[in-house]
Amino acid sequence: EDSTGNYRNFALGLMVSYRPEEKPTLLNHNRHSGGEKAVATMLFLMAIQQLSSSPFKMIDEINQGMDPINERTVFEIMVNTISNNKSANQYFFLSPKVLPELTYNDNITIHTIFNGPDVLKTNSSVLNDISNVIPPTSEI
Repeated sequence: EDSTGNYRNFALGLMVSYRPEEKPTLLNHNRHSGGEKAVATMLFLMAIQQLSSSPFKMIDEINQGMDPINERTVFEIMVNTISNNKSANQYFFLSPKVLPELTYNDNITIHTIFNGPDVLKTNSSVLNDISNVIPPTSEI
C-alpha cells in the first residue's frame, strides 16, 4: 500500500527467457505465447507455494495452451519438486489431457476419473489414451 492507500499503483513483473541466447525480458502478453505465459505462471506459482504451508495444493489445467515440449518440461519439474518436498503437502494436478509416456516415481499416485457416455465402450479411444499414460507398474 502506498501513502494514498491504493494498491493499484503496484505491479509484479516476471523476467523470463526461453532461449539460451535471449536476455531476460518482462513477461508480456504481446511478446510471449500462451504456452510461454503458462510455463512462467506455473513455475512462479510453484516457487511461491514453497513459501506457504497448506495441507494440499491444487493445480488446475495449467498445461492448457502449452506445446508438448513445455508441458513435458513443466511436468518433470513439478514431479521433481513435489517428490523432493519433505512436508506433508499433497498436490492435485487436474487436467483433461495428459501427454503419453510421462515419467513418474513412487511418490506419485495417479487417479483417473472416467466420465461420459463413451468412456466404457469397447475400443474406447479414451481408455486407449489413458492406458498409454499410466506406467506399467501402477496399480489400478
